[in-house]
Amino acid sequence: MSQSAEQVLDQVYLEVRAKILEVGASLDRISRSSGDVASDERIQKLLAGIEALGTSDDNRAERIQLIFSDDYVDGWNQ
Repeated sequence: MSQSAEQVLDQVYLEVRAKILEVGASLDRISRSSGDVASDERIQKLLAGIEALGTSDDNRAERIQLIFSDDYVDGWNQ
């Protein structure tokens, strides 16, 4: 029998909360550091991934993976 949404939330809540806090702390460290990374593709991808988390889609993980994936290059393995 599959678990209810509440049961899954009970199991993952503390771990997910800790990960969100870690992401927030990392972004704070970046913003408090000298220099500007607003045009850096990596920060743009991080922020796009965070934005994807706020959607109600059932495929958030796939969307986030695609944000961080390289474009397919035909013949890459030759």
